[in-house]
Amino acid sequence: MGTFLNRRLKIFLVLLPLLSVLASESMAQYVKGRSTITGRKTRLHKKMRRKKPVNYINAIKLVAGGGTASYLGDLCDGGDCIRVSAHASLGISYRISESVSVRAEGMWVRLSGLDKEDSPNAGRNLSFRGDNFEFNAIGIYDIFEQHKMYRRRHFINPYVFAGVGLLLYNPTAELNGERYKLKDFDTEGVDYSGVTFLIPYGAGFRFAISPQVNVGLEFTWRKTFTDYIDDVSDTYDPNFLGQSKEGNTKLLLSDRRGDSRPYGDRNDDGVADKRGNPDRDDSYFTVGVRLDYTIKVTRQHYNINSHRSRFRIIKSLKTKR
Repeated sequence: MGTFLNRRLKIFLVLLPLLSVLASESMAQYVKGRSTITGRKTRLHKKMRRKKPVNYINAIKLVAGGGTASYLGDLCDGGDCIRVSAHASLGISYRISESVSVRAEGMWVRLSGLDKEDSPNAGRNLSFRGDNFEFNAIGIYDIFEQHKMYRRRHFINPYVFAGVGLLLYNPTAELNGERYKLKDFDTEGVDYSGVTFLIPYGAGFRFAISPQVNVGLEFTWRKTFTDYIDDVSDTYDPNFLGQSKEGNTKLLLSDRRGDSRPYGDRNDDGVADKRGNPDRDDSYFTVGVRLDYTIKVTRQHYNINSHRSRFRIIKSLKTKR
């Protein structure tokens, strides 16, 4: 019996150095990815090489929307004169985290306004309509975090947003059955650019219909930096005071009070009559339905060095060296 045990002990002592080499080789392959004995690349275990589940957080989405648009300015400064027009948008968004995403889009928006017959400015008799184009970039913050797993998301998720944008505007008016671009006629003697910066901000909420589709409702206010979206801001063009409007298209578009009144009447101070209020810029707001559709999802692989236990082993090996 003693002879048998001595024989097994000798075998173990002979194999011990070999086992030590194999153990060090097993650790070293996590550092270099190659065998220290053969120099060949090591193959990871199948479980280590599998992909992460689809991550719907870092996703690129196609966004589209449409709804109503309303203007506030010199031709409408209260709720009783608001006219409802339409807008449509198309863009793209990217989710940065569970709560934050960014969006860029282009929008067509129609705005219009007029002096109502029962309003204090009915005698001014001005009106406009504009097909405008807006481009914006905004940041969105979700009230509830959007989990990457669909079944763990809130069905309704409210959010708030703000950003910057650019508006291309070109007001028009109808005269004798024909529509004219008012910018071309300098109705107040001002050659404005037809382009303005704006700040869109607002709130909304979305419904999680499927892992890839969201439907929502959004309310957006736009602060602009121009008073000429409606072509009305200050006074009649003083260069044409006292001139006849007969046959003069520019004067007819500028002064719509009627042919019986001389163009650009002066008030008691000798200043031309005002058409609008230059101290307040125009603005507009939209109410729209939105559709988000995921078109690309970020997929990542497991990194062998990202596993906590393996990271500790690698760190200890580097320390011993």
